[in-house]
Amino acid sequence: AKAIESHLHQLALPRATLSISVDGDAPADDVAFVFAANPGEQGQPLRKVASGGELARVMLALRLVLTSGPPTMVFDEVDSGIGGAVAVIVGQKLRALGGKRQALCVTHLPQVAAQGHAHYRVSKAASEGMTQSAVRKLEALDREEELARMLGGVEVSTEARAAARRPRLACHRAAAAARARARASSARTRTMPTSSARGACAVSIPNGLPSEPGSTTRSGTPRASCAIRR
Repeated sequence: AKAIESHLHQLALPRATLSISVDGDAPADDVAFVFAANPGEQGQPLRKVASGGELARVMLALRLVLTSGPPTMVFDEVDSGIGGAVAVIVGQKLRALGGKRQALCVTHLPQVAAQGHAHYRVSKAASEGMTQSAVRKLEALDREEELARMLGGVEVSTEARAAARRPRLACHRAAAAARARARASSARTRTMPTSSARGACAVSIPNGLPSEPGSTTRSGTPRASCAIRR
């Protein structure tokens, strides 16, 4: 619980508390997560008191702490009720999670989508009385255009494109630095990189999953960070 709290404090819940209670008759299997978002509040069961954004951040913090879990995880609307700097931190946490396993995230926020190792755009269209969905992988320029659209709306301005480019450049620089550290560590320990699928994926819905340089494992298994936007 303390480890989860530590992540919550980084996710714009600086005074949040979380504990786990176990009650009931033997063998005492009535388990509850007791949560308080602000100081002075009495802890209550998480399911009763947490807002959508708080619940999403608790679940993300929980997944960051657990050492085991499914190899692929889907976060639907983990950015609910957040924005700005908090969204950037959420994106960074999802990207970090993608270093351990495959993470797919459906998001409305460009700050989150920009952190993905890859980006898909999902669109819907009516044809002959039927609604059809399509998924399209976004490559570099298309992804930049999608992030700019998410930032600026229907009319994409030069300023929006420039703003969309900045977080992607920062991600590439961070990824290059991480790869350099990994190579140095591998050279020291003489161990081989793992071949399991890893990454964070951004999916935007109307169209997005572009992969960045070096986004496959040594065995060729794709790594993906996916931001999905509806």
